[in-house]
Amino acid sequence: MGNSSAARRLTLASYRPERWQNSPEAVQGIPGVWGQLSWPRACIGYRFALVEMTALLFTLIRELVFELAIPAEDMIQKSVVVQRLYIKGKVDQGSQLLLVVELYQRV
Repeated sequence: MGNSSAARRLTLASYRPERWQNSPEAVQGIPGVWGQLSWPRACIGYRFALVEMTALLFTLIRELVFELAIPAEDMIQKSVVVQRLYIKGKVDQGSQLLLVVELYQRV
């Protein structure tokens, strides 16, 4: 089934990169952050890599303290597709979030 050209109506033996340029309408409605990597058999280490990244982020975030480097009143939000933070008077420099990152001090 995985290599069945009848099921996919493709000639799998030939190299045709244009088949990935225009995806079918049924596929375009499927949300996905990872693009081609979001299907179940895309990569043997895909889920392992996600678990590793999650563990790394969990470990780092637990050991760090995040604080704003400037007062919150000096920042504004603008919505384009998603909301982004800008510094007042420096909108032309792009979206910025200035943070002070320090190690967490256990008592």
